Amino acid sequence: MPYVCLVHALAYPRSMWIIALEVVDTFGDLKKPEAAIGTGPFLLERYEPNVKMVFKRNPDYFRIGQPWVDGVDWLVLEEPSSRLAMYRIGQLDLLGVRQQDVQALKKSHPHLIYQDFLVSNVSNIWMRVDQSPFNDVRVRRAISLAIDRQGLIDAVALRGAPTTVIPPGLAEWSLPIDQLGEGAKYYQYSPQEARRLQTEAGLPQGFKTLLHTTTGFGPDLVDAAQLVQWYLKDVGIEAELKLQEYGAYFATAIQGKFEGMALGPVAPAWDPDFMLSRYIPDSPRNNGHVNDPRLTAMVQAQRRTQDLEARKKIIFSNNSPPPLMVTMTPFGDMAPQSKGTCILQKYIECLHSRLSAFPPTSTLYNIYIYRSCIGHELC
Repeated sequence: MPYVCLVHALAYPRSMWIIALEVVDTFGDLKKPEAAIGTGPFLLERYEPNVKMVFKRNPDYFRIGQPWVDGVDWLVLEEPSSRLAMYRIGQLDLLGVRQQDVQALKKSHPHLIYQDFLVSNVSNIWMRVDQSPFNDVRVRRAISLAIDRQGLIDAVALRGAPTTVIPPGLAEWSLPIDQLGEGAKYYQYSPQEARRLQTEAGLPQGFKTLLHTTTGFGPDLVDAAQLVQWYLKDVGIEAELKLQEYGAYFATAIQGKFEGMALGPVAPAWDPDFMLSRYIPDSPRNNGHVNDPRLTAMVQAQRRTQDLEARKKIIFSNNSPPPLMVTMTPFGDMAPQSKGTCILQKYIECLHSRLSAFPPTSTLYNIYIYRSCIGHELC
């Protein structure tokens, strides 16, 4: 079967690596740190679990004259306050910054310039739609209507706006909410309608479930999960929060091995198929156990269509309705770094530069919560 997304799939660093045959012969399953041998700008020199990774410049890197720095130390720092303190005293050169800290950093580091840009990832709630009560579309719609997306953004991310399932970073594939037709109403915050739908589904008193997430992405995700928990409780849904260690979360919730619901981010997408592939039965990324013949047919059809406009028509066509996905868009900032290290930022900026909604329907399988918009320093 033709697959028009093949080039994107081969180039995507989260799913495809170029590995020398002798490395496989030597290390077998590639789980040892010494097996991290590739074609990138840096070589792994040392790995200290839960402490740091030390990289040195690859002298044989195929881009002549690059990388522009001799090495990078990648530290494991769990507490945002500790990371921020280390940055302030010059112990860190590059830092992912929470929106809550941006203004203070601008005051303490006025020489830095920040610029927001759109990225191509989202965070979402996904449900076991193969199990009750989530196999009832009315329940899924009720959960969507129960969540105040803008309220969640304002409380946790501080900046942003609701958006559709394919994030605005993929501009030509991302439909604005107001172009979703009938499906747009499920982006609205309406606890009253949520309660009505639950009653219609035979659950007038609501129900109990689980909400899985991880502490591995920092406190903002945990805060978001707690606020979602509160929104659900307001319409009678008691969601017990299950906080998991990062590894356990990936081994269970990300793999679809969970009960109830889960909340977390999705890796950035280079092509809309990366998002769509989560909703076909034979995909390992289908962690909500979606099995919709109409959606499967649409995903397979767009994968075979080389003409760009024809492919868009397939994805956006009302004749092949996929499930409605609901997103929210907070802003984050990434990057402040110490004066004198602009060369590192420009190298990272160069890497960023290479990274490159659906039609109305009333069937929800996932509820997309938000997409990060990351800003970075320009030296």
